[in-house]
Amino acid sequence: MIKTATARKFARSLIEVIEKEADLETIYSELVALSDLLLGSSEALNFFSNPGVPAERKEFAMTEITGKMGCSAVTKSFMFVLLKKRCIGLLKEITVQFLLSIDDVKNRVRGSVTVAEPLDSGEYALLQKKLSEITRKEVVVSVDVDPSIIGGVITKIGSLVIDGSIKNQIKLVQEKLLN
Repeated sequence: MIKTATARKFARSLIEVIEKEADLETIYSELVALSDLLLGSSEALNFFSNPGVPAERKEFAMTEITGKMGCSAVTKSFMFVLLKKRCIGLLKEITVQFLLSIDDVKNRVRGSVTVAEPLDSGEYALLQKKLSEITRKEVVVSVDVDPSIIGGVITKIGSLVIDGSIKNQIKLVQEKLLN
């Protein structure tokens, strides 16, 4: 919980220094790439987290990494803040919180739907449109296919879950018949 709160503070601070909304997605992509690189390797994580490694070596390495990756000035500066605060290990959580902050700025929510059969592009567009109308926000939807639900849709947006699956309807009918 403390890690999430700290990560949220870093993410919101980063959002505040970004001048153009168009840069948000670019910086998010850079953070994802850096997170994958730095946290995906135990050697890299140990190097940047080890208090015995001189700060100058860490700064040099970070300059090299962010330079070769072509990171923006904002991302480079942010990575140096994380180095100085010894919070590189929080980069993955910061990246998640940064995406949530971008969603807030862009009036967007993320959700998932579970369907029995894959949706074609028209069905997907209609679903996305209806969910946007309901939430009054742009909705980014991921679709999972689970034939066991038989038919219908299970929708999850934030903490809201709407189970309109045939499987759930059958279960509700069974419960009513047994009571």
